[in-house]
Amino acid sequence: MLIHDCCRICLKGKRVLLGLPIILFFVSFSFAATEVEIEKAIQGEKLTEDEFVSVKKAVAKEARSGFRSSGAMRQLISKLKEVPAVEIGPEKENQFRVLDHPMSAFRMIVEAELAGSVLPPDQLKKHPSADNFPGAIHRAIKPEVQFCEIDANAYRWQSTGLYAPPGEVVHVMIPEEYVDAGWKLRIGANSTTIDIPRHKKLNRFPKIDRVYELKKRTTEVACSFGGLLYIELPTPKSKTFLTKNSDIYDLVDHYDAPPKRLVKLRFANVVQAPRYVHGETNVQEWRAAVRSYPAPYAEIGSDKVIFTLPSKFIRRLDTPDLAMEKWDALIDAMSELSGRPETKPFPHRFLIDAHVNWGAAFAGYPINAPHGWAEAIVRGEPEWGHAHELGHLHQHRAWTYQRTGEVTVNIFAAYALEKINGRPHQRATREAVIENAQRYLSRPIEERNWMTVNGALFERLAFYTMLSHEFGWEPFKQVYREYRQLPLDEHPKSDVDRASDFLVRMSRATNHNLGPYFTEWGVQVNDAALDEVKPLPTWDSPMMKEARK
Repeated sequence: MLIHDCCRICLKGKRVLLGLPIILFFVSFSFAATEVEIEKAIQGEKLTEDEFVSVKKAVAKEARSGFRSSGAMRQLISKLKEVPAVEIGPEKENQFRVLDHPMSAFRMIVEAELAGSVLPPDQLKKHPSADNFPGAIHRAIKPEVQFCEIDANAYRWQSTGLYAPPGEVVHVMIPEEYVDAGWKLRIGANSTTIDIPRHKKLNRFPKIDRVYELKKRTTEVACSFGGLLYIELPTPKSKTFLTKNSDIYDLVDHYDAPPKRLVKLRFANVVQAPRYVHGETNVQEWRAAVRSYPAPYAEIGSDKVIFTLPSKFIRRLDTPDLAMEKWDALIDAMSELSGRPETKPFPHRFLIDAHVNWGAAFAGYPINAPHGWAEAIVRGEPEWGHAHELGHLHQHRAWTYQRTGEVTVNIFAAYALEKINGRPHQRATREAVIENAQRYLSRPIEERNWMTVNGALFERLAFYTMLSHEFGWEPFKQVYREYRQLPLDEHPKSDVDRASDFLVRMSRATNHNLGPYFTEWGVQVNDAALDEVKPLPTWDSPMMKEARK
């Protein structure tokens, strides 16, 4: 989608010509950028990062509002029309350095706004970056009409196994009874917009997805980058991160799914995508045909987890059933530990993307991870990183306290990997736990304070895995279920109260006074909790004795 190809857009019933003074609105740039900052951009002067952010916000708002400014902003938009569109992709030669090419980056911001929400489907064009990522469809493949079924009683994203070609209009037809029922059509699983210039080097265009409301029987949709097609179904919201107050999030051990209600949908001008559904897709058909479907993105999944990844990773996959059996076992192990049902209200989603917006990977819907994580997925060999991100989806705020968001998550990684492999992961062996404990306990006591300590993630994980080595995993299962059954308004609120409550519950579950253990590690608990567990038997830990040496 090129700026000069999209010079006319509809805005509240009026026609607006990009960059020309048909409608004049004088706006203040105080919301994002000064005239001086915009002039610097026009002149090609080097911008500081703060100046870049200011101009970025200004041009984004300008695109959303219909190019109604005058003065310096109008000059900048006119200048951007002369800048070639960048072709970004994950290959080294196609990566884009944002601050080295600010005008190209500002053009990219405008294009992202226009393609992502402003322009109607029939005005969208294929972007030059689309073939680089998410990928090309072979020119010999002709889009056609396809039908699929989805479960109308399900939640969140429903896969169709179909793919929208980039820059082409797709017609979506749904049953009359679901018109204006809150359904949406999503193009592209890559739902994260890359934050620039926080990310200074890009492996893909910042925004490549688009979502449409389905308010008619037939809706025209398009996306400049193409993408897998999903129906988004209404879903109860979780109130806050890790603290759920909806029935489908607070379930303990059991979930009765509503009866399926399959409805047929019609899509015109689409291509088929490789899609394996565990327990439904015939493996022989997968090998013979399905894995070769032309879309550049594919899915393999089950009712517990769905992996979305570039099709190149699955073209030679012979045994998706064996891979998914291993992943299902991993998810079941986490459910067993946390007290969540093995039958899910909706499956987790795990996306392999060319660019991850937060950290090495991050947990969301979907989980985002880099290309380097894909091979282990198709081999059915969960690694620590995969288990870590899935573990985030089983955490609970009630027992995640004092800077342990990246610590308690690994309790699930350690348990699940031990369960499916029959032995502790190398990061959770007895020797590794003692080594990490030694490293942490060698600090002066004032540097062990969990309220102020930075990092020390695996050292503090040893605080929990030492308990699992000494008492087994049953105390964790018991305590986690207690929290899931506890009404939200009875959850401890402060960091110290949460740690104190966990001390009491874990002491009861192990039938030992863990107060001295918490104190020696620097976990901050209140005196009332320490007094409450004093009557329990003293714990004389062999592993702690070794760690103190």
